[in-house]
Amino acid sequence: MAVKERAESKGWEVRESICASPTPLAGGRTKRKVYEGIVSIILGDLEDALPVSGVFLALHGAMMAEECDDCEGDLLSRIRRVVGRKVPIVATLDPHCHLSDRMIENASIMNFYKTFLHSDQKERALELFDLLCLQMEGRIHPTMATFDCRMIDVFDEAIEPMGSFLNLVIDKERNDDRVLSISPVHGFPLADNLDVGAKMLVVTDNDEQLAKELAADLGMKFFDARGQMAAAFGIEEAIDWAQERHDGGERAIEIVEVSDLAGCGFPADGTELIKAMLEAGMSNFVAGVLWDPLAVSICGNRGEGANFNLRFGGKTSSRSGSPIDLDVCVKSFFVDAHVCNSSGGEVPLGDTVVVTSGTNEFIISSVRGMAYDLESMRMLGIDVSSSSYFVTKSLYNSERFIYAYGSTFQPNSWPVNNIKRPKYPFDLSPFDEEAA
Repeated sequence: MAVKERAESKGWEVRESICASPTPLAGGRTKRKVYEGIVSIILGDLEDALPVSGVFLALHGAMMAEECDDCEGDLLSRIRRVVGRKVPIVATLDPHCHLSDRMIENASIMNFYKTFLHSDQKERALELFDLLCLQMEGRIHPTMATFDCRMIDVFDEAIEPMGSFLNLVIDKERNDDRVLSISPVHGFPLADNLDVGAKMLVVTDNDEQLAKELAADLGMKFFDARGQMAAAFGIEEAIDWAQERHDGGERAIEIVEVSDLAGCGFPADGTELIKAMLEAGMSNFVAGVLWDPLAVSICGNRGEGANFNLRFGGKTSSRSGSPIDLDVCVKSFFVDAHVCNSSGGEVPLGDTVVVTSGTNEFIISSVRGMAYDLESMRMLGIDVSSSSYFVTKSLYNSERFIYAYGSTFQPNSWPVNNIKRPKYPFDLSPFDEEAA
């Protein structure tokens, strides 16, 4: 919306296409028919708008469909065939993606969010729009270069040394007039294709040699920031951390179950963290949003105020853990619930139920989605501030939080066949001559 407003303020005619967000279940691929349907709409809208002076895309970067490992590269190449080589094509992307050669070959400029929690989406989009304007006016000639950092990891700038490295990147980008954009690409760790892993992207103004040298220099510094995943809290450590810091204050301590995030392709019906908390005797917590259409249906049939024993969670596969059995009371039932995420958009949860068990509350939805923030909970009638802990399967900016990495979030334990080696953590020293 901000980019559209900026463009229209220049007197430009703006033509928009579809906005779609398929979230595959349990790491599965998007159906080819669904993917082709989305692409068909985009290309059809583009052809109807011809001739165009530029194309601005908001992409993710990690989409994989049946028979297609690189959906963004495929989409960019098909758009390029429609508009030709002279029309600028620019894109903002999520840093948790697969940066491919095909994407580089067909885009003019790519600008990635720099923050782990993507709190800078608008800022990056407006930066990219300004660069698009300069390219359309012939004032810059973007040249992109990448460096493969040969690693799979998690990178949060709130944790050192990633914070200092990101500041270095930002300073270089701001203070070198030859550099148009620098993007540390974190990579999407839980996939199995040739482009999995972290990379460094540098965009210069018509200086290929500088782009390559700077990408390599910063790429090796990025490699030095590895190790967050290895140092991450397991379930037991996260629980200990949260209990030690619980002081009865008004703000609930958030425990983020990273190993069951819908955005990572997990089912969001995992029980590992919740069961461990119950076994540890923790109480007065809110947990959600869990995905379990059957449990929601049962609660809907019983009605608000009903008391009974409910089995929920742990249904998708063995990686989801075993179901939870609790005596519950149906506190509230929402038909076709929609909540807001941290970006102001709506997240459809379908029919959704809130059940209580003792002092604990559980939010269960019939549609898999990511409800990012506390406002989402308030929309479902839950005041997290009166709770001691808030267990979530989504990421957002919180004052007191801990990431809990369960048994499923261990990339080097997954059965993979297509990842390009050598690569950390499969190979601890991937830049050694023997490893290379």
